[in-house]
Amino acid sequence: MYLGALVSFSFYVRARIGRKTWRRLHFASFAVYGLVTVHGVLAGSDTSLLWPLYFSSLTSILCLTLYRIFINIKS
Repeated sequence: MYLGALVSFSFYVRARIGRKTWRRLHFASFAVYGLVTVHGVLAGSDTSLLWPLYFSSLTSILCLTLYRIFINIKS
């Protein structure tokens, strides 16, 4: 939750912290997202209703990240 607030706040101070720091902060949020998902599964919230949510959200994040990486490589 705190990293999400920090990432949101970083949009407002992007000019002050610099682009390089801003990008590192946002890339770190991918790792935190994965850790939160693992925590949710290991904490016992792995009911059959949540597995499609975990799978679809992780797949979406992975596909969008790969898309973003390949778009930057081509341009």
